Amino acid sequence: MFKVGHVIYLNILARIELVQIQLMAGLPASCHRQQTKTTNYQMKLNTMTSLLVKSVAALAVSTSMSFAGVSGKAPMAPPPPVEEPAALFDTVGASLEVGYMTRNYYRGLWFSDNSVYTDLSLAVPLTEQLTWNVGVFWLTSIDGGAGGNTFGAPPAASFDYSEYDLYTSLDYDLGFGTLSVGYNHYFYPNSYSGQLNGVQPFGTDFGVKDAGELQIVFGTSFVGFDWDIGYFYDFRIGGSYYETNLSYEIPVTPWMSLVPAFQAGFGNDYYVGVPVAGVPSSGFTHIQFTLSAPIALTPTTSLTPYISWVSSDRTRNFLNNTHNNEIFGGVSLSVSF
Repeated sequence: MFKVGHVIYLNILARIELVQIQLMAGLPASCHRQQTKTTNYQMKLNTMTSLLVKSVAALAVSTSMSFAGVSGKAPMAPPPPVEEPAALFDTVGASLEVGYMTRNYYRGLWFSDNSVYTDLSLAVPLTEQLTWNVGVFWLTSIDGGAGGNTFGAPPAASFDYSEYDLYTSLDYDLGFGTLSVGYNHYFYPNSYSGQLNGVQPFGTDFGVKDAGELQIVFGTSFVGFDWDIGYFYDFRIGGSYYETNLSYEIPVTPWMSLVPAFQAGFGNDYYVGVPVAGVPSSGFTHIQFTLSAPIALTPTTSLTPYISWVSSDRTRNFLNNTHNNEIFGGVSLSVSF
């Protein structure tokens, strides 16, 4: 509307100027004598009219450009709608792992062959630094055969081993590492040493059916390495165990990596069996090297095959009744949700 009004106004001014010119041209001869007197007046009028026309035209153009600029702006986008959370938590914080191992070595001590296990754990953040962990672990041998490695028994002998564990811990983020204080309780339906043809091979500490354990572990990362060191005290037998682990992840593809790892343990009156001449009650239990290859199947699911070499020390050689240096392997599947 503003632009049209200005155009009409310019047309009116132009017509007024044209009428003035026509009137001047059509004056009678008697009036020509007055033209000399009105020449200066007419020039002033023409000048004023021309200036007025130009001013109005400039104003119209300026206003038109201004309005065109305003009208040319894109409308402001409305703010995005606030999405309501679909659930209270992004994840439950739980992890489920199932696995198989050709030989079950734990802290340098052989327990069984061809075993399967399940591990279910839950991590609950209490504060930004403090996390509570709780879980349950179950393992059993599946072939029932001694394989000629169980206390000198022939392959035809029947050997059974199973255990289930309950564990919990509080993990505190120190900034430069994590301190974990926890409690583990082990249950052995076939006794700590298992059963050979329905009978446990040893008495004393190997005849226990369950045991409680305090753990204190400190872990940290540096220059790509993950390292931890832990102290464990067994309330059942009054023995102590110390362990350290060191690992390094080597990315191979965006979904696969190689992880070489090293483990070493030391026991103090820690499950050495009956007193045997030449077998110390305390000392290094083992060293172990493992190479695993975690494969990310999905963002929450991974498959991890591995191979290990373990060398048992004097506190384990006699009890294991296996070769001093053993190679074994396994695979695990873990899902977080």
